[in-house]
Amino acid sequence: MTVERVGTVAADTFAPLGLGWGAVLCDRTVQFTVRRLRHDGGVLRGYVDVEFKAQGRGTPRERLAGELLNLSSGRDRSGFANRLAERKTGIEWRNLVDAFCVQVEAREASGPALVWVGNLPDPIDGGWLIENLIERNQTTGIHGDGAVGKSWVALAVAVSLTTGYEIIPGYRPTQRLNVLYCDYETDQDTLNARVRMIAAGAGIDPPDVGYLRMEMPFADSVEWLLPRVQEHSVGLVIVDSVEAAMAGSVGNGAPSNEGPSRMNRALRQLGVSALLVDHISAEQAQQKEAARKAYGNIFKRNWQRVSFQLKQSREPGADGLKHLALLNVKRNNGREFDPVGLAWEIDDGRCRWWREEIDDPELEGALPTHARIAAYLKREGPSQPSAIAEGTGLSVATQVRPTLSRRTDLFVRLPSGLWDVVRATYREDDELP
Repeated sequence: MTVERVGTVAADTFAPLGLGWGAVLCDRTVQFTVRRLRHDGGVLRGYVDVEFKAQGRGTPRERLAGELLNLSSGRDRSGFANRLAERKTGIEWRNLVDAFCVQVEAREASGPALVWVGNLPDPIDGGWLIENLIERNQTTGIHGDGAVGKSWVALAVAVSLTTGYEIIPGYRPTQRLNVLYCDYETDQDTLNARVRMIAAGAGIDPPDVGYLRMEMPFADSVEWLLPRVQEHSVGLVIVDSVEAAMAGSVGNGAPSNEGPSRMNRALRQLGVSALLVDHISAEQAQQKEAARKAYGNIFKRNWQRVSFQLKQSREPGADGLKHLALLNVKRNNGREFDPVGLAWEIDDGRCRWWREEIDDPELEGALPTHARIAAYLKREGPSQPSAIAEGTGLSVATQVRPTLSRRTDLFVRLPSGLWDVVRATYREDDELP
């Protein structure tokens, strides 16, 4: 292990610990940590904790002191060192306390490292944890009506990333990593059973998914949450659900954007990818068009890089399958993805998904223009632009004709002058049972 220095003192380690810092000193016998750091009136305050562990296997660790200090104050540091000396002799506590506090101040004052962007190499995974669904180191949102299956999809993402197995057809994980599920709505037994059902449906052994039963507002929990993320090398944090995670995070009279802003800041402090599960209003649930944002403050949508709505496309059939549409309603770094139809089943202790086409005419109003045209042509066959416009409710001049001409990957003009879909682009990825 490389030995660095904390001031004039040799340190075994000095590294970030949650939102604070930690140092191991004196041949690994003394450990300093500081958390709850606050910049106040030009000084740095924090809660400093000191533990001692004598050399030798099996010796217990002693917690010597924990106090809220002004790290910039020589008087505070001196008094703290004197109290430590009373509890454990033979150690130069004044030097250790001064060195640790000064180094923390220096690290806090240095700020983030400057990075030059524009010529960095492309990421080998294309920037995705799960292709076309979860971006790496960004925030993704999924919202929808109650009982539509949002939490199941989020947990399928967790199982997919922890196992490297493609759980939902078409959404391939690019790597394996640890996932932490921050649960504001159910309990560990429910999530444990669901993980087993998803794994059984895929024919794999159930993985270990990190779980935390959350009570405090998410923004107020990041101080103790971040060390867990770091300790267990978590690459994705799932928050279910966002409205519950934000409840009680600000006082009365706070600006309308303060709750979402604090949530966003907390997610950025974690420094990993996030998947946020959210709800829509009862009014939005009754609308045929896509709900472009989740229930509540518009600022929530602003800091999500990619956002999806999960919507039931039609009533379950005799086979018991639920039919869903996954609609991409926001994407910052590219054109929105085409809607994806999913059939979903929970049966005999298994949970499974299949790809299917969206064939519910009532849901077509939620689709983008090119998808609405394609759905009409698949249903009615080759048609004139005027007939397509009449059948879809789109404008023939500003929507139908420009889309047919521009999207040559999807549409073809036949020798008869009628337009049709390029059939090869519409195939069944998986056969239903």
